[in-house]
Amino acid sequence: MNNIKLTGTVASDLEYVYTIKKSNEKVYKFMVSSLRTSEKEDVLPCYVSEVNIKNLEIKQGDRIDILGQIRSKNTKTHNVLIFVWVTYCQHTFERNKDMNLVEFSNCAVCKFIKNQVTPTGRSITEIIVASNRKASDSSDYIPTIFWGRYANAASCLDVSDRISGTGRLQSRAYIKKLEDGSTEERVAYELSVINFNLDKEESEVLEDGR
Repeated sequence: MNNIKLTGTVASDLEYVYTIKKSNEKVYKFMVSSLRTSEKEDVLPCYVSEVNIKNLEIKQGDRIDILGQIRSKNTKTHNVLIFVWVTYCQHTFERNKDMNLVEFSNCAVCKFIKNQVTPTGRSITEIIVASNRKASDSSDYIPTIFWGRYANAASCLDVSDRISGTGRLQSRAYIKKLEDGSTEERVAYELSVINFNLDKEESEVLEDGR
């Protein structure tokens, strides 16, 4: 399971995306910009049902508090969408303090993507974890990134191990090389882990003080 607390600035107006067939609820998308302590900006896609916004008007430039979960969705093009599913939101008058806190528990390691060292000498481990939804048989598959010595610890995990911890949902621009040789700028969304522990009787808590 996972939960996210997000405070930031609405970066786009509401856009209709689809209708949930079972309940006939309309789902809308909007983007939220949240600053890190380093002042780097993460711009995150948020999806919300009309039931959860009720009469709340959301428009570009608004300051907003959000509670929700990180979710994933397969697309017809075989790409996986990563987004914030909003369960509660409200306007906030706090102008100078953004928040981006993810708490995750009992998430299963599904797949290792890569373990490498950056040109600056810092270790990175990227994995995919499965996060079960509350009161549902569905799971969300979340790209997850570990840094430094925590990357080394994560590289020792086994597939099917379960982990819990905290982190933040980040956006990252990258250049994708297409089959015809051309390139395209895209944005990846990933859970950057701050601390985590292996869900066993005796587990070691690892904390990233960044």
